[in-house]
Amino acid sequence: METFLLQYGIPTALVFGAVAIITAIILAVKVHSMGTGTDLMREIAAAVQEGAKAYLSRQIKAISSIAVVLLISSPSSKAFRRP
Repeated sequence: METFLLQYGIPTALVFGAVAIITAIILAVKVHSMGTGTDLMREIAAAVQEGAKAYLSRQIKAISSIAVVLLISSPSSKAFRRP
């Protein structure tokens, strides 16, 4: 088994990678060719998308504030040192 991987590992990985990319393209084309659903389905999807945007916005604000606090409080930070 070890000699097989040493001899054919990279070509095998490249083949499997190419198969994965082709499969992803085929599935993406199939999904994009489908209908968008009923009016109720589109309404629910819009509500979910709005909620997801609000959640991500809140997360970005929280993580950003934590990052700023860590940057300022870090003793090795050169951001606010005087020369």
